[in-house]
Amino acid sequence: MLPLPETLQAFLTDPVIVGDAYLPTHYPAPDRLDDFQIGFRTHGLTGESLASEANGAWHPAWNVIALTGLDDPIFISTAEAQSGYPVYYAPHGAGRWDATQIAPSLAAFARLLAALAQVNEDNAEFERLIVEATGSSNRFWREILDARRDGEDLEESSLDGADFDPADYQSGDLIVSDLGPHKLKVVQVISKSRKMSLKETLALAEAPPFTAASGVKLQLRRLSEQLEVLGATVKFRSE
Repeated sequence: MLPLPETLQAFLTDPVIVGDAYLPTHYPAPDRLDDFQIGFRTHGLTGESLASEANGAWHPAWNVIALTGLDDPIFISTAEAQSGYPVYYAPHGAGRWDATQIAPSLAAFARLLAALAQVNEDNAEFERLIVEATGSSNRFWREILDARRDGEDLEESSLDGADFDPADYQSGDLIVSDLGPHKLKVVQVISKSRKMSLKETLALAEAPPFTAASGVKLQLRRLSEQLEVLGATVKFRSE
């Protein structure tokens, strides 16, 4: 492996995990960068190159530098050293790779991630930093902000005025048997509710059915409703 550019060495040596599944959650060690190219630049079994300059293919100059919580690649192009290595993203599963620039340079991306990690619980400041750094038209960042707003809307739902019966005070577990069509949002809601890291919650959600939370049924009702609104299949199981 060739010596890493200084900015990339620093980026990988001090990785920042913001706590949002759309952003980097998995980083290679500086001396294991080649491992993160498997499935993108190289075939995992044969080691053959998958790179090509054909439209929609993984370009030979692209190198993955991190993966999001959804295992989508964050990458740079070795051909753009003079520009400070602009940072790109492309969703997997589309049958082709279409790069979207998400930062003008690797240094700028690292600074933004560090700033976002500091204000992760403050949605207003989180949005302000993104808009200030990237504008309001970048599709990648808009999806992140839209997901946050959806989460806020769910939290604002109220149970005021509801009638409760004695069964509401039973203790038990909230079981998720199916994540539904919005896996990312379901994982984020559970992560925030349980105060678990995103990585831990993603690992938990990989093998349903799983326990999303435990406690009194009444206390778990709001979480249950939030998950059901997102399309997840949940059920309270009493002790």
